[in-house]
Amino acid sequence: MTLPRHAFPSTRSTAPTTQFSRSLVMRLVVGGTTLLVGIASYFSYQIVRNATLENLKQNAFLRVNQGANEIDQWIALRKSETEAIANLPVTKTMDWAEISPIFRAEYQRLQSFEPLLGIIDSQGRFFNLLKGRTNINLSDRLHFKRGMAGQSTVLDPILSRVNGKPIIVFA
Repeated sequence: MTLPRHAFPSTRSTAPTTQFSRSLVMRLVVGGTTLLVGIASYFSYQIVRNATLENLKQNAFLRVNQGANEIDQWIALRKSETEAIANLPVTKTMDWAEISPIFRAEYQRLQSFEPLLGIIDSQGRFFNLLKGRTNINLSDRLHFKRGMAGQSTVLDPILSRVNGKPIIVFA
């Protein structure tokens, strides 16, 4: 008696199922690994990006603070130079003929002022090294009013009435 063929399962009939299962498992392993590596890469990128941005912020903040300190030191030095020049006995005479040579020497010595170094008389007329006596009246300017009240002043940049360029006034 021979048994029918279907009574004994052949290895051929299960081979494609086993091969399909192995292929599916392999695909799942490769896909899962790829997914995990992708997720890990994304979070690693975010961590490095945030650390880099924080470092850049700190460096920018440090540079701004250093720049601000340099500007503060520069302003303090120019202000003290201006006060020293203003307190010279010859400056108090308000006689431009006497003051001009002294201011020229100070301009040469310090080399920190534009040739706009000058005085404003009590009527607001401006005298400077660049033009001597000018037809410019500065009596409406804040630095003139504060100077007439005896206050030292450093203004935010304004446009010069002498040459139209931005200047910082020390009075």
